[in-house]
Amino acid sequence: MLHDTPKILLLAFLTLLLSGCLNEDTQPQPEQSVTGRIVLNIADVEAYTDAGITRTVQTLPSSEYSKYTYTLTGTSLIDNQPVSKTGILSELMGNANMEVEAGTYTLTVRGGATLKTASETGNGDSYYEGTSVDGNGDQATFDIHVGSTTTVNVLLKPANAKLTIVYDVDEDADKDTFAELYGNGTFTVGTRTINLTSASTEAYFPVGTLNYTLAVAALAGSHVTDITGATGSITVEAGLAYTLTLCADPITGVVMIDFKGTHTGEFD
Repeated sequence: MLHDTPKILLLAFLTLLLSGCLNEDTQPQPEQSVTGRIVLNIADVEAYTDAGITRTVQTLPSSEYSKYTYTLTGTSLIDNQPVSKTGILSELMGNANMEVEAGTYTLTVRGGATLKTASETGNGDSYYEGTSVDGNGDQATFDIHVGSTTTVNVLLKPANAKLTIVYDVDEDADKDTFAELYGNGTFTVGTRTINLTSASTEAYFPVGTLNYTLAVAALAGSHVTDITGATGSITVEAGLAYTLTLCADPITGVVMIDFKGTHTGEFD
């Protein structure tokens, strides 16, 4: 009986070793791509009315979603790694339900009719930026859970400024003094030129200080014979509308600029 003891001990040892190997091999491994879904519930646009300081909030039509880009940034819950995705906003609308690693995220949206920069040509267009918000409209992160769908709200705010360029009016003669004396006007900011083809021209500009050059030509038959213009700078803020009035002295023909904001409201 004593001779069998080493065999029994060896068998017990092999059993424990094999058991350990099986346990090691069959331990559950963390999944690297456990996902949930994200869908855009609503995108609101904040804007000021042209008439004054009243702020309005409108829902961005789904037909406009293809004109906006999104960036989704956050941290994966599974492996605590950073996650970043970009695309077109229409990918998140309706029943798109884009799959994303479970985690905590911020959704940033940018766009408009087209993406505009300071070097653009033409009159530009309104441009908006915004982030995911909570029920109070404040910027907030959100969680995407495994196997479920998270709806997200985005609040978009203007990121550039609207500038309306108009001709002054001689109230006594009920005529546009500037238009009587000058034509073929151009308003140039950097490499971008706005053609002043009517008595009122709307254009959109990035925020900051804009150094401009106004060039105009004397009209045939007017008493102004020399081509004249003006240079200067204006400062514009996001979400505000401004008026730049082109003035001309009816006697000397000297061109002057009258610049002012139409209201003083700011976004939060």
